[in-house]
Amino acid sequence: MTMMSLWRRVQSLGLRQLQVTKGSYSNHAITLPHDFPAASYQAFRSTGSSVSANYPNEWAEISAGWNALSFRFRACAEHEYAFTYSVKKFGIAPPPEQRFIQEREIFGFFVTGLSVIECVCYVAYFLGGAARPASFPNTSAKDRKWITPASAHSIFSNAFPNDKITLALDNILQSSTYKEWRTIRNILAHRSAPPRGFSVSISVGATGSGLAGSADWASNVQLDDTLCSSRRAWLSGEVKNLIDGCSDFASQYL
Repeated sequence: MTMMSLWRRVQSLGLRQLQVTKGSYSNHAITLPHDFPAASYQAFRSTGSSVSANYPNEWAEISAGWNALSFRFRACAEHEYAFTYSVKKFGIAPPPEQRFIQEREIFGFFVTGLSVIECVCYVAYFLGGAARPASFPNTSAKDRKWITPASAHSIFSNAFPNDKITLALDNILQSSTYKEWRTIRNILAHRSAPPRGFSVSISVGATGSGLAGSADWASNVQLDDTLCSSRRAWLSGEVKNLIDGCSDFASQYL
């Protein structure tokens, strides 16, 4: 099987399994995976008209972040499907071309997945800026550069300590999954493609031979066919909580 034919098969597999929901915002509509928090995403739209009319500068950044959220989530889901498919079919010690595909999908999964959280935090930050401008500086490029989940959490904790959005941010930043995700993203994006240490069984099947089981990987993480799917489930739940927090905040203050 060539790389192109494999990729087409993975894409086809993904589209069959997505159990799609339709997500739309502003002037675009894309197909989103079944675990995308579509109801929460759409609920936030009900706040859009008043926020856009009363806070046009903040709304420009909010809408850009909101668009990115759906794009990044779908990309993350496609990377997860492609990685999981490859590992199930070719194992954790595949031929070089399959190893490249697995590494590409791992990289894409952790980068786009963390970006999903960062995009929602960016939206939250500008909602905070609309409600209390002095607490959320955002007028310069330098201000925007330093908007992160940690900085958003810090300011919300001081300005709105008991709000739903603050609690959602706190849950994420205290989560071991988030801390691990961030560490792995930084390793992959800025340092290396970590080696795999094997402790496996040998399996031989109709699709060929390979190593089944798990491998010791980056930051003491086990690499197997659940590496991305288990973390994607966590991501979906936390993003829903963040979006619900954004809706609650906008309803109360804007």
